Amino acid sequence: MANSRRLQSTLWSRVLITSVMLARPGLAGAATPSVSFALQTAKQTYLVGEPVVAILTVRGSGQVLNEGFSGLWRQDAHLRLLVNRGQGFGRFRAKHLHSDWDEGGRKVEIEDGRIGEYVLTFDENIGDVIFPLPGSAQLMVEYQDSEVGVVRSAPVTLTIRAPMGDESLVYNALRTSPDRRATFLQDLNEIYVAVRTDADRALVEKYPQSVYLQGARFRDLQARLSQVSDQTNPGERGSPPAPDRATRERLLRERRAQFLHEAETLVSDLAGSQFEPDAIVTLASIHAAAGNDAAAEALYAQVIREFPNRAAAREAREEVGDTTPPTLQVSATPVSLWPPNHKLVPITVTVDVSDDTDPSPSVKLVSISCDDACDPALDIADVSYGTDDRQFQLRSERKGTNTAGRMYTITYSATDASGNKTTATTKVAVPHDLGK
Repeated sequence: MANSRRLQSTLWSRVLITSVMLARPGLAGAATPSVSFALQTAKQTYLVGEPVVAILTVRGSGQVLNEGFSGLWRQDAHLRLLVNRGQGFGRFRAKHLHSDWDEGGRKVEIEDGRIGEYVLTFDENIGDVIFPLPGSAQLMVEYQDSEVGVVRSAPVTLTIRAPMGDESLVYNALRTSPDRRATFLQDLNEIYVAVRTDADRALVEKYPQSVYLQGARFRDLQARLSQVSDQTNPGERGSPPAPDRATRERLLRERRAQFLHEAETLVSDLAGSQFEPDAIVTLASIHAAAGNDAAAEALYAQVIREFPNRAAAREAREEVGDTTPPTLQVSATPVSLWPPNHKLVPITVTVDVSDDTDPSPSVKLVSISCDDACDPALDIADVSYGTDDRQFQLRSERKGTNTAGRMYTITYSATDASGNKTTATTKVAVPHDLGK
């Protein structure tokens, strides 16, 4: 196994909820850009002030302005997170947000099933944590531009509870921090070590499993791992790198291996938390960087097996080098059209798809072809190629030029998260006669 190139876990997920799609009608004969968003959180119950892991999925075709959640600070942002704390939906705004999704505000083709995972903490719009009071709350994503119109996800409903016991002590300590906004934000864009002060570190040592500190601990370890150096003397400013490649690689392995015990403790402390799968991937990356390939592979396999719908599972699949395409079987109902009365008949296709690592491979209708002087423009209707379209109409027609009658061939594809693709076909016949 090649050494891990990413010591900071990419946050993704394959978990979806139902979304609502609104698209501006296109011109006749032109492809209409369409997009839908789905939003989910890593859990449904949070404490007041607890960071919230949000999972955003985009599906469709065409282009979107992919400004990422970092654009939420701007008033004219195309992608917005809306929060309802009991008084209607309002905008969530954050100058910086822990997110893997940031394309610099340029138009990009929709990667169907693209998923981003974000850590929501401090809301600049209210000058406080995203959920400062107990009760019921909702989150929703909104996207808007001149091509696709306005698109909103279905709302996600959360229960917010007041902290009790030790969690109340930790929360109060964070609220009285001199740099309260930065403490809650825990942002690595400006703060390279998330657990920054002696007071922060003392709090972590006293309450290592607090939900308020789990994200900070995970990202603090990632930040320090990213700073591992191949310099001859990393503690000396301006120290040159080791003179030869073999020595530099050895130094990196040895210095990353020094974090092994801390990473193992982190995985134990974060068991059952929002950040557990990410902590396991970080531990696996340390093993991989240190040349412990068997241990790394076992941990990556654990994440894929136990957290198949989380972002960390996608990274684990990439690290283990998934090269196996999904299995795909398709069947149409009905399989035969009779009598050949020239009418369009509704067809339903059943799709059976599975993959050894990806729980939700993307399915698309690739094509429908036909013989016997068939005219696709007239004989195939209500079809949407390039989407997961499983219902359309075929004409019960045969022109007699083929002694076997007419045959429609329907082709689907399935693509997993690693890009492995497979295709499968099913057929619908219009027999020449009932004897055929």
